[in-house]
This record gives sequence, C-alpha cells and structure tokens, in this order.
Amino acid sequence: MIGEMVLKKTIYFLFALFLTVYLAACGKIEENDLSDKQVYLFCSHGTGGLARSVQDISEVLPESVKVSENVFDVYEDDTASAKEGLLNWLGELQ
Repeated sequence: MIGEMVLKKTIYFLFALFLTVYLAACGKIEENDLSDKQVYLFCSHGTGGLARSVQDISEVLPESVKVSENVFDVYEDDTASAKEGLLNWLGELQ
C-alpha cells in the first residue's frame, strides 16, 4: 500500500500513536520515496495526545515533503463518534 503512495501527489497518513505501531509507521515512511508530496496526518491516540509524533514523522520525511500543520487527531475513546469531525477536517483541506 505505501508503495502505491509514491505515485500520488497528496498523501493522507493515518497512524495510531501506540509505540510499536508508530515505530513501524516511521520505518515504512523511510523505506519509500515520498519526495515532493503533500502529507496530511491524522492520528488516533491515548492520553498522551499527539506528543512529538508530528515532529518525529516530519524528521523522517525528505525535506521536499510538505507536511500540513492541520493535523486531525482523535482520542482513542472518541473514535466511534469522530466521523463528523473527520469529514469536516477533510472538507477544510479542499
């Protein structure tokens, strides 16, 4: 799936902020050439919020990648009711 992302101009990158999943996601980013892409991040997380995740992901991306400052995040207990917020966020990106 990530291999297909290199063909796109815009990448929507969903990640869960749980250590093992998060580290694996960073590893997959490093394995693929995402140069010159626009990246939008959205995250499901626990009580720690986004923590340093946006900075950490930005650091493993090539410098030519444009990471949006508009990050959608949702607390793990609120994911079932996050649909409206997610759709609003996606609408803002258009």
